[in-house]
Amino acid sequence: LAQEQAAEQKYLLSVKEDSDLAEQLKEQMRGHLSKACQPLKDYIRQFDRYLDIMNLDLTEYVRTYEEREPSLAEDKAEIEQKLKDKSAIADIIPSVINLGMFQVKTEAINRALLQKYDTLLRMIMGLIAE
Repeated sequence: LAQEQAAEQKYLLSVKEDSDLAEQLKEQMRGHLSKACQPLKDYIRQFDRYLDIMNLDLTEYVRTYEEREPSLAEDKAEIEQKLKDKSAIADIIPSVINLGMFQVKTEAINRALLQKYDTLLRMIMGLIAE
């Protein structure tokens, strides 16, 4: 009779952390979560290209730029390039993106990058105005 009841039972009365079924399910969940996180990890890697500008010491950059004593044409080219880079950020980075299980809001990153470019451009133009 006990064997018949055990055979009919489709659930566990209690789960112990070291039970085989619990271990199998934990590993299965880890695998599924890892797969679900992969698109997020891939997307995050796309922001690596902005690390240089985010880590840039603007004061040092402008000081080094000034020491080169660029011509007016070089100043113009530098400003145009920075404006182009800034414009690309607004076009490339969406404010929100859905990646499988995740919805990523990138407004703060976008804002920080745009502010960094704005500050850099103001500093370069201020240098030219002197």
